[in-house]
Amino acid sequence: HWKSAPNDDWKNIVNPLIWRRYKKDGSGNIEDIPFRPYKHQFESWEALLTQRKSIVVTSGTGSGKTECFMVPLIHDLTKNTHDGRNEAVEAIFLYPLNALMEDQKERLNNYITFSEKDLKFAVYNGNTPENRNSSNYEGPDYPKTEIASRDEIRTVKPNILLTNPSMLEYMLLRENDKDLFSKDLKGIVIDETHTFKGSAGAELAMLIRRILKACGKRSLSCSVYKGDRDLCSVLYFEKIFSAMAQR
Repeated sequence: HWKSAPNDDWKNIVNPLIWRRYKKDGSGNIEDIPFRPYKHQFESWEALLTQRKSIVVTSGTGSGKTECFMVPLIHDLTKNTHDGRNEAVEAIFLYPLNALMEDQKERLNNYITFSEKDLKFAVYNGNTPENRNSSNYEGPDYPKTEIASRDEIRTVKPNILLTNPSMLEYMLLRENDKDLFSKDLKGIVIDETHTFKGSAGAELAMLIRRILKACGKRSLSCSVYKGDRDLCSVLYFEKIFSAMAQR
């Protein structure tokens, strides 16, 4: 069992509108979540938004690790949208498997919708259609907050980009994708960090360095490393990425 946040101070850190859900009666109406965030979620939000620190989230299965990074990042990206949406990739979510991206899409769409702000996301992997005429383009089945084709990703540019390390490597090499990397990048999330061990972890660390260089940055305001309770891999990633930020 995970402890709840001790008070309502979290409302001073993130937009309370994001902490909502659709009613379970199937009506499509939205309601406030009738309980406080978990203590580790609140502490993550505080570290990312108030202290501007990178975090490692290693709580157990079903503990809401996704909300530890998704809620504060959406809050951070939407707080300056009163002048219109910033058409730039501001956050990259890295997943080892395409299925994990698909699993996150509904939750990401919901939180963006709840925020009542103009924000877009996109999934960019081997299954992403080239354009709206592609045979695998699903048309109206995509959420309103999703940019669904490669052509649109390159021209409209999502605020949040979900991808995998292999595709990110291709994007860095392709001329058509180079404009996706800019100084607007604020944060990187790495899911299932415990799967990147040994040479895979070293390769990912080098890939992140190349992303920072492509964006003209030496470090980021926030990064999130999320995985199961694997102390060795957590310490390993903290060491690698702390060293990376110093270069």
